[in-house]
Amino acid sequence: ASKIGYTFATLGIHAGMGGSHFLPLSIGRAMANEALLTGKIFNGSEALDVGLVNKLSATDDSSDVKRVAYELAENIARQNPLAVRTMTKTIRLRENEGLEAALRREAYAQALCY
Repeated sequence: ASKIGYTFATLGIHAGMGGSHFLPLSIGRAMANEALLTGKIFNGSEALDVGLVNKLSATDDSSDVKRVAYELAENIARQNPLAVRTMTKTIRLRENEGLEAALRREAYAQALCY
């Protein structure tokens, strides 16, 4: 069964690579505190419930995992490339910007797409 965890504290180290910044943005401050401060290991359905992952495969078989990933990738690939590229950038950059900057970036990206 698939598992994911943030075991930094159990190893005696501080979270790195922005984990202590981005995890609360993804799953909320309370759940991030629990995950980071206790080293909690989430099973697949728990990870889906709290928002760590957005899909689960039916089995742990690597071919099923690849199938689910390819289905998502193919769905994205069918969309307008400019819209996908600008939304991906806006979503990624919004984590480091305030609301005003994010709204300006969205307006610019929308103008490109129309």
